Amino acid sequence: MTAVGPIPVGPDPAPFLAAMDPVWNEMNRRGYSWRNKTGSPTPLDDLFLAATVMSPSVSDRRLWQLLTGANNNDHYRYIHPTASGWSLGRDVGTDFRVPYILIMGRYDWQTPVNLAREYFAKVCAPYKVYVELPNPAHVALLEEPGRALLALVETVLPATQGKVPANAETCASATH
Repeated sequence: MTAVGPIPVGPDPAPFLAAMDPVWNEMNRRGYSWRNKTGSPTPLDDLFLAATVMSPSVSDRRLWQLLTGANNNDHYRYIHPTASGWSLGRDVGTDFRVPYILIMGRYDWQTPVNLAREYFAKVCAPYKVYVELPNPAHVALLEEPGRALLALVETVLPATQGKVPANAETCASATH
């Protein structure tokens, strides 16, 4: 797949959605999305619907919009202008005093893997682990629950026990 170029940012979601169409189409063509491309319900759709309905932070109006598809792209109008010019490296930093564990789906278009890899390479922490699940997109933990559970057991569980996972990297300049 070729690069789509810079992602358009602004109050109108149409340019962003148009820029992302090739990514979504290719992802769906390859079958790398939790979203059932046939449009028929899946168990994950039921899970997300139940979580949305039960969430205290989703208003009745927003729930209606989600169920009917009305104003489905409103979040782009609000997120994109506020994220414009924001930098994870600059605004959050790359130096951490805690272990840094990143679990990604290889075909995630919302959190692009190439950007996640670049950021991970710059992170300095007592130790860090990057796990890339081979088939999922943005909802990796639900798309490949077995592999996700294994990643959690092999990387996060040792961290909770004060142990360093076997596949961890360390930073030469870590002073933690």
